[in-house]
Amino acid sequence: MFTGNNNTHSHGSPISSAQPIPQEMSCHVANHIQVIFSAFPEQSKASVLHMSSLFHAFILCQLWTMYLEELSKNNPSNSESQNVTMNTLLEFWGKITPCILQLVSCSKILAEMVNLHFLSLLEALLECGSIVLSKLLPLWSPILFSHHTQLPGHLQVRLQNCRDFPPSRMSEHFVSIKRESNAVLLRWLHRLQFKMGQIEMQSSTATQFYSI
Repeated sequence: MFTGNNNTHSHGSPISSAQPIPQEMSCHVANHIQVIFSAFPEQSKASVLHMSSLFHAFILCQLWTMYLEELSKNNPSNSESQNVTMNTLLEFWGKITPCILQLVSCSKILAEMVNLHFLSLLEALLECGSIVLSKLLPLWSPILFSHHTQLPGHLQVRLQNCRDFPPSRMSEHFVSIKRESNAVLLRWLHRLQFKMGQIEMQSSTATQFYSI
Protein backbone atom coordinates (compact mmCIF):
# COMPACT_ATOMS: atom_id res chain seq x y z
CA MET A 1 0.00 0.00 0.00
CA PHE A 2 2.91 2.33 0.67
CA THR A 3 4.85 4.20 -1.97
CA GLY A 4 8.51 3.82 -2.70
CA ASN A 5 10.96 6.62 -2.01
CA ASN A 6 11.42 9.24 -4.71
CA ASN A 7 15.07 8.37 -5.44
CA THR A 8 17.14 8.42 -8.61
CA HIS A 9 19.06 5.81 -10.57
CA SER A 10 22.83 6.03 -10.75
CA HIS A 11 22.39 7.63 -14.20
CA GLY A 12 20.27 10.41 -12.67
CA SER A 13 16.87 9.41 -14.05
CA PRO A 14 14.11 9.60 -11.40
CA ILE A 15 12.35 6.51 -10.10
CA SER A 16 8.59 6.97 -10.27
CA SER A 17 6.91 6.05 -6.99
CA ALA A 18 4.06 3.57 -6.96
CA GLN A 19 0.58 4.85 -6.09
CA PRO A 20 -1.67 1.77 -6.10
CA ILE A 21 -4.59 3.74 -4.64
CA PRO A 22 -5.16 7.28 -5.99
CA GLN A 23 -5.45 9.85 -3.22
CA GLU A 24 -8.73 10.95 -4.83
CA MET A 25 -10.17 7.76 -3.30
CA SER A 26 -9.83 9.32 0.15
CA CYS A 27 -13.52 10.26 0.30
CA HIS A 28 -14.51 6.66 -0.47
CA VAL A 29 -12.17 5.34 2.26
CA ALA A 30 -13.69 7.85 4.70
CA ASN A 31 -17.24 6.85 3.68
CA HIS A 32 -16.42 3.18 4.25
CA ILE A 33 -15.09 3.89 7.74
CA GLN A 34 -18.08 6.15 8.51
CA VAL A 35 -20.49 3.33 7.67
CA ILE A 36 -18.66 0.96 10.04
CA PHE A 37 -18.60 3.49 12.88
CA SER A 38 -22.23 4.55 12.47
CA ALA A 39 -23.49 0.94 12.45
CA PHE A 40 -21.25 -0.32 15.25
CA PRO A 41 -23.38 0.62 18.31
CA GLU A 42 -26.32 -1.48 17.06
CA GLN A 43 -24.34 -4.33 15.49
CA SER A 44 -21.45 -4.72 17.94
CA LYS A 45 -23.22 -7.45 19.91
CA ALA A 46 -24.51 -9.28 16.84
CA SER A 47 -21.35 -11.33 16.34
CA VAL A 48 -17.62 -11.45 16.95
CA LEU A 49 -17.06 -10.32 13.36
CA HIS A 50 -18.97 -7.10 14.05
CA MET A 51 -16.89 -6.59 17.20
CA SER A 52 -13.69 -6.91 15.20
CA SER A 53 -14.94 -4.41 12.61
CA LEU A 54 -14.03 -1.58 15.00
CA PHE A 55 -10.46 -2.84 15.15
CA HIS A 56 -10.23 -3.03 11.36
CA ALA A 57 -11.72 0.45 10.92
CA PHE A 58 -9.07 2.01 13.15
CA ILE A 59 -6.35 0.02 11.39
CA LEU A 60 -7.58 1.44 8.08
CA CYS A 61 -7.37 4.94 9.60
CA GLN A 62 -3.73 4.27 10.50
CA LEU A 63 -2.88 2.87 7.09
CA TRP A 64 -4.59 5.62 5.10
CA THR A 65 -2.99 8.34 7.22
CA MET A 66 0.54 7.01 6.75
CA TYR A 67 -0.13 6.20 3.09
CA LEU A 68 -1.06 9.81 2.32
CA GLU A 69 1.83 11.11 4.40
CA GLU A 70 4.26 8.94 2.45
CA LEU A 71 2.74 10.30 -0.77
CA SER A 72 3.30 13.83 0.46
CA LYS A 73 6.96 13.11 1.25
CA ASN A 74 7.53 12.13 -2.39
CA ASN A 75 6.66 15.68 -3.48
CA PRO A 76 8.84 18.78 -3.12
CA SER A 77 8.38 20.56 0.20
CA ASN A 78 5.61 23.20 0.16
CA SER A 79 4.75 22.35 -3.44
CA GLU A 80 1.16 22.44 -4.66
CA SER A 81 1.07 18.64 -4.97
CA GLN A 82 2.27 18.22 -1.38
CA ASN A 83 -0.28 20.72 -0.10
CA VAL A 84 -3.08 18.94 -1.99
CA THR A 85 -2.12 15.61 -0.41
CA MET A 86 -1.94 17.02 3.11
CA ASN A 87 -5.25 18.85 2.67
CA THR A 88 -6.77 15.57 1.49
CA LEU A 89 -5.55 13.92 4.68
CA LEU A 90 -6.93 16.71 6.88
CA GLU A 91 -10.28 16.48 5.08
CA PHE A 92 -10.26 12.72 5.71
CA TRP A 93 -9.92 13.25 9.45
CA GLY A 94 -12.46 16.06 9.29
CA LYS A 95 -14.98 13.42 8.20
CA ILE A 96 -13.83 10.65 10.55
CA THR A 97 -13.44 12.56 13.83
CA PRO A 98 -17.16 13.45 14.25
CA CYS A 99 -18.03 9.76 13.78
CA ILE A 100 -15.61 8.77 16.56
CA LEU A 101 -17.06 11.47 18.81
CA GLN A 102 -20.54 10.08 18.11
CA LEU A 103 -19.33 6.61 19.08
CA VAL A 104 -17.86 7.66 22.42
CA SER A 105 -21.02 9.60 23.27
CA CYS A 106 -23.17 6.45 23.04
CA SER A 107 -22.10 4.89 26.33
CA LYS A 108 -19.24 4.72 28.78
CA ILE A 109 -18.54 1.08 27.87
CA LEU A 110 -18.30 1.92 24.19
CA ALA A 111 -16.17 4.98 24.99
CA GLU A 112 -13.70 2.76 26.88
CA MET A 113 -13.51 0.39 23.91
CA VAL A 114 -13.01 3.22 21.41
CA ASN A 115 -10.36 4.85 23.63
CA LEU A 116 -8.30 1.65 23.53
CA HIS A 117 -8.35 1.59 19.75
CA PHE A 118 -7.77 5.32 19.51
CA LEU A 119 -4.85 5.10 21.93
CA SER A 120 -3.22 2.47 19.73
CA LEU A 121 -3.77 4.74 16.72
CA LEU A 122 -2.11 7.72 18.46
CA GLU A 123 0.86 5.59 19.51
CA ALA A 124 1.25 4.25 15.98
CA LEU A 125 1.19 7.74 14.46
CA LEU A 126 3.71 8.93 17.06
CA GLU A 127 5.95 5.95 16.37
CA CYS A 128 5.89 6.59 12.61
CA GLY A 129 6.51 10.32 12.95
CA SER A 130 3.11 11.36 11.61
CA ILE A 131 3.08 14.91 10.26
CA VAL A 132 -0.55 15.58 11.18
CA LEU A 133 -0.41 14.20 14.72
CA SER A 134 0.57 17.49 16.38
CA LYS A 135 -1.99 19.37 14.25
CA LEU A 136 -4.88 17.09 15.11
CA LEU A 137 -4.23 16.34 18.80
CA PRO A 138 -6.26 19.41 19.93
CA LEU A 139 -9.14 18.27 17.70
CA TRP A 140 -8.98 14.78 19.22
CA SER A 141 -8.96 15.86 22.88
CA PRO A 142 -12.77 15.43 23.33
CA ILE A 143 -12.39 11.77 22.34
CA LEU A 144 -9.79 11.13 25.02
CA PHE A 145 -11.70 12.96 27.74
CA SER A 146 -15.14 11.51 27.00
CA HIS A 147 -17.07 10.28 30.08
CA HIS A 148 -13.87 10.90 32.11
CA THR A 149 -13.09 7.24 31.51
CA GLN A 150 -10.96 5.62 34.20
CA LEU A 151 -8.55 3.25 32.48
CA PRO A 152 -6.29 0.72 34.21
CA GLY A 153 -3.01 2.17 35.44
CA HIS A 154 -0.77 0.97 32.61
CA LEU A 155 -3.22 2.28 29.99
CA GLN A 156 -3.41 5.65 31.78
CA VAL A 157 0.36 5.93 31.45
CA ARG A 158 0.17 5.24 27.70
CA LEU A 159 -2.67 7.72 27.26
CA GLN A 160 -0.95 10.42 29.29
CA ASN A 161 2.22 10.04 27.22
CA CYS A 162 0.23 10.72 24.04
CA ARG A 163 -1.59 13.68 25.58
CA ASP A 164 1.46 15.33 27.11
CA PHE A 165 4.08 14.78 24.39
CA PRO A 166 5.65 18.28 24.31
CA PRO A 167 5.90 19.95 20.87
CA SER A 168 9.68 20.30 21.30
CA ARG A 169 10.11 16.59 22.00
CA MET A 170 7.68 15.78 19.20
CA SER A 171 9.75 17.83 16.76
CA GLU A 172 12.98 16.10 17.84
CA HIS A 173 11.24 12.73 17.69
CA PHE A 174 9.98 13.33 14.13
CA VAL A 175 13.47 14.38 12.97
CA SER A 176 14.89 11.18 14.43
CA ILE A 177 12.12 9.12 12.80
CA LYS A 178 12.78 10.77 9.42
CA ARG A 179 16.38 9.53 9.43
CA GLU A 180 15.20 5.91 9.58
CA SER A 181 11.68 6.23 8.22
CA ASN A 182 11.76 3.10 6.04
CA ALA A 183 12.92 0.88 8.91
CA VAL A 184 10.32 2.38 11.27
CA LEU A 185 7.50 1.90 8.75
CA LEU A 186 8.52 -1.71 8.11
CA ARG A 187 8.57 -2.51 11.83
CA TRP A 188 5.17 -0.89 12.26
CA LEU A 189 3.68 -2.70 9.25
CA HIS A 190 5.02 -6.08 10.38
CA ARG A 191 3.56 -5.59 13.85
CA LEU A 192 0.27 -4.42 12.36
CA GLN A 193 0.18 -7.50 10.13
CA PHE A 194 0.70 -9.70 13.19
CA LYS A 195 -2.13 -7.97 15.09
CA MET A 196 -4.49 -8.38 12.15
CA GLY A 197 -3.61 -12.08 12.01
CA GLN A 198 -4.41 -12.36 15.73
CA ILE A 199 -7.80 -10.75 15.29
CA GLU A 200 -8.63 -12.97 12.32
CA MET A 201 -7.78 -16.08 14.35
CA GLN A 202 -9.74 -14.90 17.38
CA SER A 203 -12.75 -14.00 15.23
CA SER A 204 -12.72 -17.38 13.50
CA THR A 205 -12.82 -19.18 16.85
CA ALA A 206 -15.48 -16.81 18.27
CA THR A 207 -13.18 -15.59 21.02
CA GLN A 208 -14.05 -12.32 22.74
CA PHE A 209 -10.44 -11.46 23.70
CA TYR A 210 -8.80 -8.69 21.70
CA SER A 211 -5.12 -7.82 21.93
CA ILE A 212 -4.92 -4.03 21.67
